[in-house]
Formats: sequence, structure tokens, C-alpha cells
Amino acid sequence: MSQEAAMFNDWASRMDAAYSPFNVYEDFKVAEEAKMIEDRRDDLMSYISDAHKDAYGFRPTWDLSLKSIEELGAIADRMSDAVCDAIQRQRLEEEEALRVFEKEVSGVIDMGAGDRETAIRWIVEGLDMGGYATAEYMCFKLGLSYKCAGMFDGILPREL
Repeated sequence: MSQEAAMFNDWASRMDAAYSPFNVYEDFKVAEEAKMIEDRRDDLMSYISDAHKDAYGFRPTWDLSLKSIEELGAIADRMSDAVCDAIQRQRLEEEEALRVFEKEVSGVIDMGAGDRETAIRWIVEGLDMGGYATAEYMCFKLGLSYKCAGMFDGILPREL
């Protein structure tokens, strides 16, 4: 066998070993696992950003790209707790806003509105929204839960 043929056979056997179906499959598995880990990192970073915005009203400014999966998981758990706290705080604020609004409605009725619908209409007119108010916007403006939008039916449109 010539030296060229021996070199070719040596190269061919190295290529067979490097690109055998087993090695290609193993390379594929490693690549898939790396992609799954990267996808998990991306998912955690997106969740952390979204949860931070839900809990605090703005997206975080810190760099999460150097954090490990475990660190990101711990941060995500803390953000979940912060979101739960924010939801509870919002619920309490909405309940208080509803108490204040109902007290105002009662006061306007006592001042001569006559009935609840008229009292609510007078309150809405007193806020002078320039004709751009919807029931949902009124809830926002008064700090009420959006579930309360129905009390403005017949007074304000649901949509403009």
C-alpha cells in the first residue's frame, strides 16, 4: 500500500469514528440539552422581568445573564412572593376605595340626588372627564376593582 493510500485510510477511519451515527446522536443530545438549558434560562429571565413589573410597576434593571439556573430559580421564587404580596395589597386598596366610594354615594344621595344612579351620575359629572370616560376608566380613576364597572352601566359606556 502506498503512503498516500495509508494516509487516506487513516483519515477515513478517523472521519468514520468522528461522524459515526453514535457520535452524531451524542452530539445531537448534547446540543438539545444545551438548548433546553438555554430555553429554561430565557424562560426564567422573562418570568422574573414580568413578575418584577407586576409586583413593582417597572422592569428590573439588573443583569440576569450571568446568573446560574439555580440563582434564577431563587429569584423567580422571590418574585412570585412579591407578586402575591402586590395582589393582596391591591385587593385591600380596592376594598378601601369601594368603602370610600360607597360613603360618597350615600353622602350625595343625602344631599338630594334621590337615588343611587343619580348620585353616581353626579359624582361622574363632578370629575369632569371631558366625555372620554368609560366604566373601566372610572374604576381606574377611583381605585376600584374593574369588577365594579357594572355600577356605571347606563351612566358611562363600557367602550368609547
